[in-house]
Amino acid sequence: MGGGRSAGGHFEPAGGRQVSAGLLPKRTVIESMPRRNPDDSALLTVQVYKTLSDAVVFDWFISLNDKDRMSECDVAYAKVGRNESSAFGLSPFLPRHRSFVLPSLEAETTYEFHMSCDDRVGRRYATNAINFTTGAYIRLD
Repeated sequence: MGGGRSAGGHFEPAGGRQVSAGLLPKRTVIESMPRRNPDDSALLTVQVYKTLSDAVVFDWFISLNDKDRMSECDVAYAKVGRNESSAFGLSPFLPRHRSFVLPSLEAETTYEFHMSCDDRVGRRYATNAINFTTGAYIRLD
C-alpha cells in the first residue's frame, strides 16, 4: 500500500499513519538545545521560507517517498541572545506537508531551530542549526 491522496486532497503516508487532530504536537519546555547535527545523522534539508511577526514558515526539501519513510520527527527551538534559558520542543512533529508553520512566536525575536527525524529502520536525520528573526508586529488601527 503506497501513499496517496485522501478525499480532502492531502498527502497521507502509507500504512495510514495520518496524524489526527487529537494528536497534534505537544509543546514542552526542554532542558537544552541540540548543539549541532550529530556525526551519525544524515542531514535534513529545511529552510526558512517566510517569517511573520508571530510565526515562521519552513520548507522541508524531501521527496514524498522519503517523507513517507519517516516514523517520527521532533523540533526544538529557543530564543537567541536573551538571558532566557527556556527552549521548547514539539513532539511528535511529523508535518503533513513539506511546508510547515512554527506558530506562537514573539515579534522581532531571533530564534534557533533544530529538527530531527527517525525513519522506519532506525536511521536518524537532523538539521544543522537554523537561525531566523521574526518580523515586527504591525498594528492596524
